[in-house]
Amino acid sequence: MHAPFTQVLIRSFGKGFYRVHAGLLLFFFVAVVSYCFFINYAGTIPTSQITVASLVITLTFITSPFMMGAVFVVWALYAFKSWQYVAAQLSLPASQYLFYSATAFSRRRQFFSWYVAQLFIMLPALAYVLFALVLGGLYGHLQIPLWSLCYLLVLVAVSAGGYVVLANRLPGGTSRVGITRQWRKPFFSLFIYQLIHQHKVSWVLIKTASLAVMWYVALHGVQDFRALQLVVLLFVMAHVYLLYQDQRFETFQLKFGLNFPYSRSRLFAFLALRYAFIFLPEIGWLWLCFSLPWALLMTVWGLSMLVCLRSLLYVIGLHTGVYLRWVFVFFIGMFWGVMYGQVWACMALCLGLSAFWFYRFYYRGRSLV
Repeated sequence: MHAPFTQVLIRSFGKGFYRVHAGLLLFFFVAVVSYCFFINYAGTIPTSQITVASLVITLTFITSPFMMGAVFVVWALYAFKSWQYVAAQLSLPASQYLFYSATAFSRRRQFFSWYVAQLFIMLPALAYVLFALVLGGLYGHLQIPLWSLCYLLVLVAVSAGGYVVLANRLPGGTSRVGITRQWRKPFFSLFIYQLIHQHKVSWVLIKTASLAVMWYVALHGVQDFRALQLVVLLFVMAHVYLLYQDQRFETFQLKFGLNFPYSRSRLFAFLALRYAFIFLPEIGWLWLCFSLPWALLMTVWGLSMLVCLRSLLYVIGLHTGVYLRWVFVFFIGMFWGVMYGQVWACMALCLGLSAFWFYRFYYRGRSLV
């Protein structure tokens, strides 16, 4: 059977992960988990009520949808760290034996072994789920702990599937199957393929954050149009990292595109179309859950902000610190614009600035190849 292979994976990758990240895990346990039980209330709560207060704080973790969303994000980041570690270990010469021994098993058996290994890596999260299930069973709050368990199992399954793909690549990084090789690739879509091949994890984390916001809105509803505008603003802020990566890709790997006989108008339309595709899950949610006028206006509102922030990079270049400061200023400006009911003015400003910056600075400082 494949039990020996599972043990090899746990010893090689699971225990190795804990050795490398022991300090981080210890800090998390002491600073966060123990906080619920050993918090010092500075005399604000009577001594007789401290135990009750600690229990209330602990119960918040299994009864609050917001806390569940925060925990989901933490687990996703923790899984991302494990993906980085395992991928780095698989690229080492010492792990090359896996490319020849592990592939002797069927994909299903490989998946099972990697699943157990990833579950071993996710033991802190599993311990949290078990604690939440016990506490939820005692106090009648099982819904969120059960959702947490499902999320954890799915996250482990996604991780295991990714490891199987990595373990079945040929040495040297050549993939056996090129999924997108036969797909058509219009010029505007090249960065989307870059996301598929190089930034899958970032894209998944961003869309997970968007899904968490959608889920929260679905639970509580949106009665105020300004609240929906702020939700779309949060969606846009979550995509800032992808905007920066698009500029890097265009600067370093797509420089030959400057030679193409495309007008600035057409290139600007390509830019908007590209982000319409990237923003498609959020757009679909808007059109499914809200009335036509709200959905249409919020779609244009979101795309105008995305295109504006993307065009800003043509002005300042790849200066991360400067860009993040301007993104913060942009967020504050749009936030107060929404608060004062000036969404139309903000939208016109975003579209006007993006068009001006794009037309003025697209070719600046970039020579033809």
